[in-house]
Amino acid sequence: MNHLKSFLLVSSLLSSVSLSAQAPTEIPQIEKCGSHHLIQHKEAQHPGYAVMADQMMTNLKSVLESSVHAKDQSTIYTLPLVFHVVYNNATENIHDSLIHNQIEVLNNCFRRMNADTVNTRSEFQDLVGDVKIQFKLATVDPLGNPTTGITRTQTSIAHFMGDMASSSFMTDFYSNIFRITDDQNGGKAAWNTDEYINVWVGDLSAYANSPGNGVQEVLLGMATPPLSHTSFANLPGMSDLEEDGVIMHFKTIGANNTIPFNTSSANNTNKSGKAMVHELGHYLGLRHIWGDGDCMADDYIDDTPLASSASSGSCSFSLNQCWDDINGQNLPNMVENYMDYSTENCQNSFTLGQVAMMRLTLTTYRSGLNNHFASVENENMEVNVQLYPNPTTGLYTLKFEHLQPEIKLVLTTMEGKIVMSNTYRNTIEIQEDLNVDKGVYLLNIYSAEGGQAIKKIIKSE
Repeated sequence: MNHLKSFLLVSSLLSSVSLSAQAPTEIPQIEKCGSHHLIQHKEAQHPGYAVMADQMMTNLKSVLESSVHAKDQSTIYTLPLVFHVVYNNATENIHDSLIHNQIEVLNNCFRRMNADTVNTRSEFQDLVGDVKIQFKLATVDPLGNPTTGITRTQTSIAHFMGDMASSSFMTDFYSNIFRITDDQNGGKAAWNTDEYINVWVGDLSAYANSPGNGVQEVLLGMATPPLSHTSFANLPGMSDLEEDGVIMHFKTIGANNTIPFNTSSANNTNKSGKAMVHELGHYLGLRHIWGDGDCMADDYIDDTPLASSASSGSCSFSLNQCWDDINGQNLPNMVENYMDYSTENCQNSFTLGQVAMMRLTLTTYRSGLNNHFASVENENMEVNVQLYPNPTTGLYTLKFEHLQPEIKLVLTTMEGKIVMSNTYRNTIEIQEDLNVDKGVYLLNIYSAEGGQAIKKIIKSE
């Protein structure tokens, strides 16, 4: 899409939403994305907010189109997730298996390994691709200690969206939901947001004080944009943002999640784990595919077809709301796209333009995620080596499966500075003294047989 219109990119499934109406409106019973209301709130507080956000997207698109952009699409990036489960009752304290399944869903969708890619229509087959971004639970916490990548916090807050009967419900919308990110207000504080993707999981419903409608499920999730982008550096209102990351309703986590929504329609359309795929698309710089407007709105991606609205809860292959020209074709609405509001069983693709935008956002504005030790895990098991003890106070042992004609060890800091390099011959076991300051390092192990392993090693004192 090449037509520009002023819509904002901020949070809540990171979408941009039309800002023409700034008066608060009633939130429907359940909505995929809360950004419309959040954006209204921020724009009302700080006029000009939307224009600055649009400039961010224009800048990113210009880089993608320039000769300066290397357009390397071959590197596979693995990003660390930490899930903060914030629960008021046992049901909300979701099992680890749901989180593990959710990560499997994310990786299948981002790597285009999901079985339903066969449902992508022929006219889009040449336009879609593998993002080559994948996710894993963090294995090291901010202090360098081993972790499962899952934290659990009990809270007294029953509904993080607050009380819909309150006259200040819409005004407090933003502060209500972000309580989940604040350990002083019933939530859990973030780990370093430059180095981890923080995912808060809790009850995103609201209390509605009306007969027969005590609790309304309001949102599936929210996400924040890359706040380090230069367009946001001095943007009024950005200092008000409590935390950077993704917030998810606990019923959306995992395709194996059997906790029912309050409505059968939500159960039929939002139970495959793809709500978080949509969220992470926003977190990595994408807007909604329809541009949150009419046929003149823009998502700043050239190979996504124009649309005049979201495909809310539908999967119509016959829908073609707008005339566009993509490689000489007037393509129909791309209901297969993860950034639409179509039913989750319809969604199966990111376009190549969206792939490029997410990768550029990652390497330019979220590079700490890929460089931090929490995301490092690159072991070629041709080396077959055990490292122990780890963490260590100094002395450590490497034990190989069989005799190694030659092994080279290179110890580096997390920033890549070499602090030690040694070569050993005809050995099956190596003992070394980690004579470095306390911290986390990378031990690069190279075998003369061509194998390689990279292991995190922690000096504990």
